[in-house]
Amino acid sequence: MNADGSGLTRLTNNELVDWNPVWSPDGRSIAFSASHGHGHSSIWTMNADGSKTVRFFRGGNPVWSPDGRSIAFTDYPGDGDIIEGDMEIYVTSAGRTEVTQLTDNDVEDRRPSWIPAP
Repeated sequence: MNADGSGLTRLTNNELVDWNPVWSPDGRSIAFSASHGHGHSSIWTMNADGSKTVRFFRGGNPVWSPDGRSIAFTDYPGDGDIIEGDMEIYVTSAGRTEVTQLTDNDVEDRRPSWIPAP
């Protein structure tokens, strides 16, 4: 939508619950969380106009790095729909080549953010 609230456009239309959309730094892509309302959620990406929606990784609360090369996100350890332990923070390259777990402790880690380089 426009800054004044006009021009509202629906970008997703599926059976999932979609939330937490975040713009890529270049404004060309959006990452968001989606789930069936139980178990693990997934991170999806799409073009800014809603086209080319792709499941990116299991997890939620995505946030782009300032350079747009990586996405930090949260997820519960474990495979499939079985949640094990507490929520941790992970990071992956925008090219989806590997995932690195950044936290591993006994508390829920939520809402990662990036600090821009000086």
